[in-house]
Amino acid sequence: MAITGVLANSVSASTGGNIVAYLGAGSAMTHFFGPSSIWGHPALQSFSTQSDNDSTQPGANVFVSQFTDNHGKHNVNNIGQFATLCTNITYQIIAVDGGSGSALCITEFFG
Repeated sequence: MAITGVLANSVSASTGGNIVAYLGAGSAMTHFFGPSSIWGHPALQSFSTQSDNDSTQPGANVFVSQFTDNHGKHNVNNIGQFATLCTNITYQIIAVDGGSGSALCITEFFG
């Protein structure tokens, strides 16, 4: 099978400064398309910590959180996802403990 198209967008998240043991700052981005065979995978592009963070373990994580195919909607936590007859895929990034990051979310189409 050959790659017939690609969608790529960025998503970012930040906890801000003065954060201690904080979880949950994040955002999601969804690609929508007609029924397709896809390979969806995110890649962390940048990561930084707040200058006032000296007592926690900052981080950022990006993953595929959901996709829909002919069998319905699937909630997942995968670094990448192959799917056939897929109509959408959602990428999520989460920053923790004073971290921030951005990621490139790539959906490749096969034909």
